[in-house]
Amino acid sequence: YLEDTDNDGRADRKESWFSGFGEGNQQHRVNGLRWGLDNWVYLANGDSGGTIRSTKTDRSVNINGRDLRIRPDAGLLEAVTGQTQHGRGRDDWGNWWGANNSNPMFQFVLDDAYLRRNPHVAPPNPRVDVATGGSSPIYPISRVMSHYSGYQKPAPGQPGRFTSACSTIVYRDRLLGEDLYGNMFVSEPVHNLVHRRVIEWDGVRMTSRKPADEQGGEFLRSRDSWFRPTTIRTGPDGSLWVADMYRLVIEHPQWIADDLEKQLMLRAGHDKGRIYRVVLQGKPSRAIPDFEKMETAQLVDTLASPNGWTRDMAHRLLLWRGDRTTAARLLATAAATSENALQRLHALCVLDGLNAVAPAHVASAMEDRHPGVRRHAVRIAERFAASKSRHTVIAAIVALAKQEREPQVIMQLAYSLGAFDDASAGYALGALLARHGGQRYIAAAGISGIARRTSDVAAGARDARTNDPSVAIPIEPLVRTALGTKDPQTVELLVAELLTAKDGDLAAWQFETLGGIERALRLRGDSLDQVVTGDATRQRLAAMRVAARRTLLDVDAPHALRRIALQLLGNDPEFRKTDAHALVSLLSPQTPLDLQQAAVDAIVALGDDAVVEAILGEWRTFGPLTRDRLVGGLIRRVSTARALLTALEAKTIDPVDINATYRQTLANHRDDAIAASSAKLLDIAVNVQRQKLIDQYLPAAKAGGDTKRGLQLFNKTCAQCHKIGSQGHPVGPSLAGLKDRSPQFLTTHILDPDRAIEDKYRNYVLVTVDGRHFTGLLQNETATSVTLVSLNGASHAILKKDIEPEGFQRTKQSMMPAGLEKFLDPQGLADLVAFVIQNQEPPKSFPGNQPRLIAVREGSPALRLSATHAEIYGKTLVFEGRYRNLGYWQSANDRALWTVSVSAAGKYDVYLDWAVHASTADNPYRLQIGDATINGRVASTGTWDDYRQAKIGTVQLKQGQQRVALQGVGKPSNCLIDLREICLVPVGQPAPAPFDTDDATPKR
Repeated sequence: YLEDTDNDGRADRKESWFSGFGEGNQQHRVNGLRWGLDNWVYLANGDSGGTIRSTKTDRSVNINGRDLRIRPDAGLLEAVTGQTQHGRGRDDWGNWWGANNSNPMFQFVLDDAYLRRNPHVAPPNPRVDVATGGSSPIYPISRVMSHYSGYQKPAPGQPGRFTSACSTIVYRDRLLGEDLYGNMFVSEPVHNLVHRRVIEWDGVRMTSRKPADEQGGEFLRSRDSWFRPTTIRTGPDGSLWVADMYRLVIEHPQWIADDLEKQLMLRAGHDKGRIYRVVLQGKPSRAIPDFEKMETAQLVDTLASPNGWTRDMAHRLLLWRGDRTTAARLLATAAATSENALQRLHALCVLDGLNAVAPAHVASAMEDRHPGVRRHAVRIAERFAASKSRHTVIAAIVALAKQEREPQVIMQLAYSLGAFDDASAGYALGALLARHGGQRYIAAAGISGIARRTSDVAAGARDARTNDPSVAIPIEPLVRTALGTKDPQTVELLVAELLTAKDGDLAAWQFETLGGIERALRLRGDSLDQVVTGDATRQRLAAMRVAARRTLLDVDAPHALRRIALQLLGNDPEFRKTDAHALVSLLSPQTPLDLQQAAVDAIVALGDDAVVEAILGEWRTFGPLTRDRLVGGLIRRVSTARALLTALEAKTIDPVDINATYRQTLANHRDDAIAASSAKLLDIAVNVQRQKLIDQYLPAAKAGGDTKRGLQLFNKTCAQCHKIGSQGHPVGPSLAGLKDRSPQFLTTHILDPDRAIEDKYRNYVLVTVDGRHFTGLLQNETATSVTLVSLNGASHAILKKDIEPEGFQRTKQSMMPAGLEKFLDPQGLADLVAFVIQNQEPPKSFPGNQPRLIAVREGSPALRLSATHAEIYGKTLVFEGRYRNLGYWQSANDRALWTVSVSAAGKYDVYLDWAVHASTADNPYRLQIGDATINGRVASTGTWDDYRQAKIGTVQLKQGQQRVALQGVGKPSNCLIDLREICLVPVGQPAPAPFDTDDATPKR
């Protein structure tokens, strides 16, 4: 906090009110400070996080993965749904969004403050994309000057992508025209432009589209490469204000290659910069209000301004002036009688901030003709949840819940009804959930508040369905919450409702929901038989299980219904053995595979040692996919993992039937005895000489293999986590676009997968409080849950409250296991490698580029590898027909390949014909010719128009066909090279023109 107390233009009072924000790169620090209609100040995280401490209250909050809101005067702070890199914002009606460099706008649909109320049910992701880099192309007209080492320039004629999106706003005025009101504007300083999109609504979600009159163009763009728009605001005069930082270098030095950084004047332009105002031709801007001269009545009138900045300033000054009595009277009148909806909204919110809002104000505002006013009236009503006058407010909010049709008001009702510890509010929430439960975000809002009055919510939902059979009761989340809050009476009430048959028949949704409840109970070590106590309900439960058993065994029943019915088997103590026998009988080749796998899941969920022992006795009758599914389930629990090892020891199961991923899981099991037994029984040993193994397999891989057998091996050993074409599951990295498809690369990384791992493919281990064990890749994480994805794309969402302390860890290993040599002999690996190579992405196609086999020409011993005949791969590399070269070599996966026919073995001199600008020279490259490799750096030729020809090395080549591959080492700084030709000349033979002189003189 800074204040000038003696009017000398300098802050003489300096106080730290909040501390602990992440420091470092200025582009990733806390920023924003936006005023909310709830009278909090909202801050963007900046992507640096931190544990923030209030010096006034000594309270701390961790904002990693979240944004922050504060009340500076009181020292209050809370984490909020986030996180935003630069410029969290809101519109006139209180909808919030954020952005980061590559994603210009994402909406925060769900409010984390509400979601935290119910840790028993996992919500959907609260962040929804409004505009992404992929869906929002940009069209600069400048010579883009990016100094970021990873920048990828678009190909000629192609639009660009966001790389520096920041300061996303919605225009909050109408001075520039009705068609611009509510539009999104975002800065893109690297590409020297401001981008506009039209915001539209789909229920409670924002969507966006580019204006029809700006297709292929931009709202504002400049040819000046120093134009760096970094901040946009709706100005107090109604125009659009754009702050232009005006710099040569916009990137932080952290993102610039060290060598290039030394050549740049990083602060060039530090003495410049400007603010532009975008105005409507022929229409004057408004005068900026002089707030210092305004009395309280004038400030209240100013709340009707068509300008968002002006309204917000008047709003704040009414809070800070201290004239509470006069302000409250005038604000109450404005809230009730103003013709301007935004004035009514702000008046109500200022009354709330002054603690002068009364139940009558809120009840009246809930009847407002504008949904935006009703929505915030419902929110403000929560302040009366524990007051003596709450009954007036509850009556109003319950009445509104019965008739409201606007999605955003309904969503706020879903949130706010849960704040009242009142039977009628709970009942109304249940009815609302039944009517709108099919809308996932409204459902999540309502479910966040059901813990306080679960039985009343259930009653309201039940009666809503009685009145309208088409609505659905959210039984499963209600039961999960009731179990979490230890409310068995509500569980039984819900189960009884669920077991009520219509016209004597049970519907598929009833089977499915009851199955979900059974799963939730199992996680707690309970069952429906322990929860249900009433005789009538017990009889209905028994009848439903009989119906499920009959449906499951009826081969003529609908396939989907059989799967649902399967979930109910195995829980009835009297029929456990019968059910287990029925489930095992489904594991035959005649049963559809997905039904077999569902049966395996049901068997594993039983956790019955006798059933597990029985099913393992039938092991040899199961197909390979069923075996895989069964092993994956058994290793999650200590008791069933031991049963699996016992079967291995008894040779009921052959070790080769345990795939490499599950071997790795068992070898690293947290139970030391299981880990030790697994290593012994599966012959797992740490191979410290993986390179020797690679050397042993490599000759066979280089010799080639049978792709048909390779497909069979891919499906057996790789398809659980990788996808090529229609085969497999896309859990791990794609195999269809490898930057290096050589047998050596593939052999190395198949046999030694931990040699190089991207962080996103590291394996996670999760242990729950009831002893279940999960492994896989982290797919998603929210405030209350994490989701792992494992073999065959199976997804597991686990509530954080169910995770053992320290039971969620990232390992140092790849999800891809070591030890595949147990399943692949050298020829088998050769077949697999051949299949993967054959199914790579096709080369890119450009006019004038025709890949072909390169052979010597008549009268010349040279092999000439021109750009015209290259195979072109990668994100940005193109063939530039005008120059007959390979250009825009900007991505890490860009590469060019040729197939050459070497007529005579021997040594060959290697020549290059290239151009590269001095500003981007010296990028490293690797040229692989057969078994030989040349590593080097691309020397400058001065400009892109000046080509140089020079010898870069000598290699030994074998006779026959060879593959030649050129690519950068890592991401180039800007561009690697413009390449016209590579030429291979037998040592001692003259080089053809233009390679016949080896000097430093550039040639055009």
